[in-house]
Amino acid sequence: MSFKPVFIAVVIASALIVGAFLLNRARPRVEIDQPSAEFVRASGKCAECHTRQQYSVVHEYETYESIPRFMPDVTRSVVRARQPGRAIVEQEAVSRVALFVKRVRLVLDIVEEDQALRFTDICSRSFAQYEGAWRFLPRDNGTEITYELTARPSFEVPDFLLKRVLKRNAVRMIDQLRDAIAARAAPRQ
Repeated sequence: MSFKPVFIAVVIASALIVGAFLLNRARPRVEIDQPSAEFVRASGKCAECHTRQQYSVVHEYETYESIPRFMPDVTRSVVRARQPGRAIVEQEAVSRVALFVKRVRLVLDIVEEDQALRFTDICSRSFAQYEGAWRFLPRDNGTEITYELTARPSFEVPDFLLKRVLKRNAVRMIDQLRDAIAARAAPRQ
């Protein structure tokens, strides 16, 4: 084996690592507050999220059936009942940790407010407690997106694993929603 192919491979790998680092650095950070295994609060700034784009995505989020398009862990989302300012939505999601896969089912009672969506699971099939909120607060040069969740599974899961899964999912959901808003804000060609 000659030196040239190894050198080229190292240069390409280094370029990819530096590129990934710069791309990740450019993405606004998601702040996490997790005082217990059962509670997580994630908050991220969305510079592209100006009022027009923010409310179009929030409105699409409120259709609920489209949630699996930008929240891939949610495999099914069906509106079971709707009235002004409120919806009952049945959802199924899949959570993966290492080799473990867990399918969860929720029936969410969702209260739609001006700058927030509050939700509570009313079926208690997968969780003894599952309640939280999405908040969309206008800030200078964008919107702060906050996701809060208190979740106590009805199945056995070690606290350290629950804490890790809730944290990972909270960051992922903020990023996915932020990406959906940014995609709508991008100029169309």
